[in-house]
Amino acid sequence: MNLLHYHQRVKPAGGVDVLYVYGLDGELLAEVDAGTGQTQREYVWLDGELVAYLVDGTVYHVHNDHLGTPQALTDETGATVWKASYSPFGKATVTTEQIKFNLRFPGQYYDAETGLHYNWHRYYDPALGRYLQSDRLGLFDGVDTYGYVHGNPLTSIDPTGEFAVFGAGISAGLVSVHQAPIDRKV
Repeated sequence: MNLLHYHQRVKPAGGVDVLYVYGLDGELLAEVDAGTGQTQREYVWLDGELVAYLVDGTVYHVHNDHLGTPQALTDETGATVWKASYSPFGKATVTTEQIKFNLRFPGQYYDAETGLHYNWHRYYDPALGRYLQSDRLGLFDGVDTYGYVHGNPLTSIDPTGEFAVFGAGISAGLVSVHQAPIDRKV
């Protein structure tokens, strides 16, 4: 954490040191060339959900599932420029990749060199459905300190790598589904 209390991480990527800038809630805000200080990519969040991705001034719209996992990116014309499908524990199969996009499950950044997901506080292996480091909070989130969301990735997320958030996205979806008939004028 730097003096401004923003989490940062520097990682070599393609011969360039990249500075990853995170907000206070663990949301990736930008990727910056550490040598030149030039912003390479920016991430726009609204109420904890990624809604846009900017590369060299071009805006891409992010389409997420009920958990906030990016499913597709579209350009200003509506054309799909990135698309992926996921196994239950988050192993992505990217089917369209006209631009580089490395966000996966909420809070996770795909590291192409290792095939792992960086999750703010520890690394996650989507092929195993487990973290590689024990939870730094100890037994706070249960006895399986390497497990991901208590084995329930369809209704829960762990955006920081510290503890599961149950019912993420589900309750909002159910409210809107149940609210729709009420709001309809007859």
